[in-house]
Amino acid sequence: MTLALGIWIGPDNYVNWKQLNDMKSVLNKFPRKYFDSIFIGNEVMFRSDKSVLELMEYVDEARMFTNSIGYGDIPIGTSELGSQIKEEMISNCDFVGANIHPFFGGEDVKIATRWTLDFVTGQVVPFMSKIKENVDLVISEVGWPSGGGRFMEANAGTAELQDFLETWVCQMQEMNLKWFYFEAFDEPWKKIWHTEESKWETQWGVFTQDRKLKEGIVLPSCKGRTVLIS
Repeated sequence: MTLALGIWIGPDNYVNWKQLNDMKSVLNKFPRKYFDSIFIGNEVMFRSDKSVLELMEYVDEARMFTNSIGYGDIPIGTSELGSQIKEEMISNCDFVGANIHPFFGGEDVKIATRWTLDFVTGQVVPFMSKIKENVDLVISEVGWPSGGGRFMEANAGTAELQDFLETWVCQMQEMNLKWFYFEAFDEPWKKIWHTEESKWETQWGVFTQDRKLKEGIVLPSCKGRTVLIS
């Protein structure tokens, strides 16, 4: 097992540098073999916490440090909403992570996997390839909530989570694309973003907050299963 090391970048420079210094301590402490990649910031553009040039300065700092300790082959990038990826990210990063959530596309879960892949191949990949051909694309967040309401035709529910989880995981076995499922565990603290109509922010986990597989959820095996999406 390897680790994709995430560094939170927000509006506070002091906190950001503390995050970077913690990253340096971790990298100094453990062998190179444990690290798959380093994500500098997540959805920084979406929140308008920093400009893209300020974000890239943190990426450059991370790269200088990894080079200095002989870990220069660790890929360094950032993750952002697929619609918020900027040219500077593509030019300066080894990879770019796209957070893509079909639930917020407002479509039925039955077409969610196809919707996601269409967005990747129809919008994200063409935009990135026009700027730099050898930047790796990672789907850094993709998932479905197990409850909390409805967004247009997209229903948040356990059955829908199971449907998307199985369809996505089994389909992606046939795709040459790296991805991270969002997410492992429910996050109760995110209730700060709940509204009267939407209470799904806390319910994206495959597991509950106390690390138990959610009732009604079966982890995909994909044995002998052919996934058809159209």
